[in-house]
Amino acid sequence: PAPEEPDTTRTPPGIVDADKAATNGEPVQLVVFQDYECVHCADFEKENAELLKKYVDAGKLDVEYRNLNFLDKATPDQYSSRAANAAYLVAEQVSADQFLEYSQEVFTHQGTGGLSNQELAEIAGKHGASVTAEDIDENTYRPMVDVATRESVTNGVAGTPTMFVDGKRYEEGAFEDMLKKAVDAKK
Repeated sequence: PAPEEPDTTRTPPGIVDADKAATNGEPVQLVVFQDYECVHCADFEKENAELLKKYVDAGKLDVEYRNLNFLDKATPDQYSSRAANAAYLVAEQVSADQFLEYSQEVFTHQGTGGLSNQELAEIAGKHGASVTAEDIDENTYRPMVDVATRESVTNGVAGTPTMFVDGKRYEEGAFEDMLKKAVDAKK
């Protein structure tokens, strides 16, 4: 997307209304805006993966990942878009646990200049998906990634990772504390 200054007072579509979240009878909604080339996203995954899995498995948390391509220009082969496209191909074929494991493994390759489509496909196969390099080349989800990125910027996402917990933007402090507070509020 063309550079523009995001209005961080806005909330992207699909984010639960913060005022209604505590009483909506649903698990806590966590929406994570991420980019597979983002080192901070990799850190977030590494630091919080087990916590998120614990809450998801307990039925207390629903997690939605919105894969963006903010850092396409940081690599010569638009790695952010290719990895996001591959992730959506994997997500349509595997369980939530398998997808999380796939995503975590992709993030462990930070600093390598991005994975090839063949490498992304091999990781997908390790986690139960039947995805080939040719499937990734087709860019099935690339238009969705482009639209999600533009929509995210238009609605206040200035960088990755950006998280919304039950409609509230995570700004600072211990993420685990914010998430626990939201989960406890649902009791």
